[in-house]
Amino acid sequence: MRALVVGATSWGCTLALQLDRAGTETVVLCRDPAESALLAAERENRRLLPGITLPDSLHFTHDPAAVGPLDAAILAVPIQRLRQNMAAVVALPG
Repeated sequence: MRALVVGATSWGCTLALQLDRAGTETVVLCRDPAESALLAAERENRRLLPGITLPDSLHFTHDPAAVGPLDAAILAVPIQRLRQNMAAVVALPG
């Protein structure tokens, strides 16, 4: 199974971590290149989940075109940013 979590929020990272622990290949769609690069490099969301390690098996990207085929998607963003994030979901391939 392959899943996408839209939003590197505290909920988004927590849900991605749980999916990964359950054996699901998981991609987190971040809002920009800097955020995805920072999470991939540090393997921790220091601002929202300090001390929680994000395993190397979790993938981070800011580019919906790079996500690839999916079996499931989770939207984990604040309601105030829902419209902006839905634009990213619409841009997903397939």
